[in-house]
Amino acid sequence: MAVTIEQRAVDTMSDDLAYVADELRKAVGDLARLLVRDRGRISHILTEHRNAIIAEIRLPADDCEQSG
Repeated sequence: MAVTIEQRAVDTMSDDLAYVADELRKAVGDLARLLVRDRGRISHILTEHRNAIIAEIRLPADDCEQSG
């Protein structure tokens, strides 16, 4: 009897874990598709941020002191 209860618990947990793994696999696939779809926009935004950082770094020392 104890073995049957333990086996049912193991089977239930295995089924639950398989379900969660399947849902996680689907979610990761959905996220990957979104990233592929939006990669041009993401690349553009990252380029804008990089250019803004470079512009800040290249400011002359006098401009930095006056703005601070």
